[in-house]
Amino acid sequence: MVPLGLILLNCHQVNHQLQQQFSCYNHCFKNISKEGSCKRPPGLHVAVPVKELTTSILDYFVLRNKEHDKDICRSFDEMSTKLSQVTDVTAEIVELSNYLHICSSQTMTQLLQEIQNATDRLMFLLQVCCYFSSREKDV
Repeated sequence: MVPLGLILLNCHQVNHQLQQQFSCYNHCFKNISKEGSCKRPPGLHVAVPVKELTTSILDYFVLRNKEHDKDICRSFDEMSTKLSQVTDVTAEIVELSNYLHICSSQTMTQLLQEIQNATDRLMFLLQVCCYFSSREKDV
């Protein structure tokens, strides 16, 4: 585990994959020394662990982005539900009016910023996926 300020990075999977990669290199080095070449396909040594690690990191951030998106939708649903209430009681009408004012002046500003952040995260994830997809085709 590596503490990084607000998050704690679990490096177990990375360490395990690096250990496997090292074992693979060790195996190949011994075979090259004995037989003159390694029988494993080129690119297998590095590509598989790196691809698995990249995929797991991307999956994590995609999942986090989906959770953020769901939170934004829940906020809109809460506002919609509360503001859709029909009432004849003056106190409740005043309360709904105050709630509407807070929503329009504060909550919507925050939600619009969160939507922009979600858009930026999604665009970044798409760019990363496209980058790794094009790199896979090159290999």
